[in-house]
Amino acid sequence: MGSSRQAILPSGPVTLSVEQIDALCRQLSALRHDLNNDLSKIVGTAELIRLELQKLSASDPTKPPLRALDRLPTLVEQPRRIAAMVESFTRELEKTLGVTRP
Repeated sequence: MGSSRQAILPSGPVTLSVEQIDALCRQLSALRHDLNNDLSKIVGTAELIRLELQKLSASDPTKPPLRALDRLPTLVEQPRRIAAMVESFTRELEKTLGVTRP
């Protein structure tokens, strides 16, 4: 997923204005919000699939457990991990930039 191209970094310190920091924080907040919404949809859909698979398995107990049913807990956990990583990154960036929340 990541780009194989190397970023060209500034050769010296970079100064951001208060307005630039505010805009960056707003963009990060919007990204976090949108990402959480999309990840919640994934979790909800996976949960619905899990329930349907359980119903199917219960209706015919002679069938072995479905592999998909066994893997759904891992699938459901992935969006939470992604959201936690984004949250951690955002907090660290805010700390680095000296942003405080009321």
